[in-house]
Amino acid sequence: MGQNIYDEALLLHEQHRGKIEVRGKVQVKNRHDLSVAEVARKIATDHAIAAYISHPTKEYILPSVIDRGVGWVVAAAVAEAWTLFCTRESFI
Repeated sequence: MGQNIYDEALLLHEQHRGKIEVRGKVQVKNRHDLSVAEVARKIATDHAIAAYISHPTKEYILPSVIDRGVGWVVAAAVAEAWTLFCTRESFI
């Protein structure tokens, strides 16, 4: 218990190869399922990037490549899309 929070966090990360995981509710069983999932991911990514720019102009329609917030927004959108994809009736 002599470790500080930083050391404990690093240890958990090392032991579990990460600390947070996003999983679909079902497995992708074949290439068709993967193709459908990939399209859903691409659409979610496009929508997340488009929504990230609150007031687009002719000069500013895409976020900067060094904008760190974009990654988080896209990751959340892709995780949500994957979850929705995996809960469709055809997969239940």
